[in-house]
Amino acid sequence: MFHWLGVNDKGVRIDEDDESEVGLDGEWPTKEAAESWLGQMWEELLFYDIAEVTLYDGDELVLGPMKLAE
Repeated sequence: MFHWLGVNDKGVRIDEDDESEVGLDGEWPTKEAAESWLGQMWEELLFYDIAEVTLYDGDELVLGPMKLAE
């Protein structure tokens, strides 16, 4: 399953409560589904001070880290 990991602008992973609130604790069956979710949610992630995200398939790095804003 694919999942996102989010970090703040200091490179610290966000806490589990914030992960849950914005949906970063979710899992997606495909890379495309995970990317689609990110496309819909990136502005909300910025609102929660998430500066960048990385996509994993299990423990395997798939994409990123990607900055959500420049």
